Amino acid sequence: MYDADQEPHTDTRVCSKDSGVIEMDAAFKKTLEIYHRIQLQQDLLTTLQQQQQREPVMDMLEWFEQNYQEKLQQREAIPETTRYTSNEKYDAFRQAVWDVRNPNVPFGQAVNSEDDVVMTTQTVSYKCPITLRIMTNPVTSRVCKHSFSDAIFQTFTNGSPDIECPIPGCDKRIRAADLKPDAALKRKVVAWLRAKRHEASEEDDCDQIAV
Repeated sequence: MYDADQEPHTDTRVCSKDSGVIEMDAAFKKTLEIYHRIQLQQDLLTTLQQQQQREPVMDMLEWFEQNYQEKLQQREAIPETTRYTSNEKYDAFRQAVWDVRNPNVPFGQAVNSEDDVVMTTQTVSYKCPITLRIMTNPVTSRVCKHSFSDAIFQTFTNGSPDIECPIPGCDKRIRAADLKPDAALKRKVVAWLRAKRHEASEEDDCDQIAV
């Protein structure tokens, strides 16, 4: 009988460069920059309103322009390769693009190499580090992006507000509120299990024919 927990529980993602993906990536980054500027303007207006209540600014337009340009310069000084590293919208965009192009392959972390977008080779495990079995009802941490079976919620029953991430080498602490159901990962696990069972079935058929 096929036992998924006894199989190697990894998928490997290969490198990929595609002009269409690169164009979409650049366009989305441009959209993020526009969003950032709008958000920055809103934040500065809120700060200015609060400042006026404490100590009125004589020239509000000059104050706004000066602070706006300073914030923009600070952002532009951040290398593009790291500017979007922790941006949840960018992560979601890359996840969506990858899922469409590679429906049965897990998405890890994309990196930029100058003008090209590179999908790095990475091995992703479907085995939960807590149950030591293939993940069921997987949840993913917003803090460190590591995934687990929903059995991880049982580790919070001792009253502790957070726990250390069970993944070796990860120093992040996780709260129950940080864990969100990962429907995309669940689909990939199901597809992976289906593929493994199909492979096992074909091997059994070949063995019977050989006999």
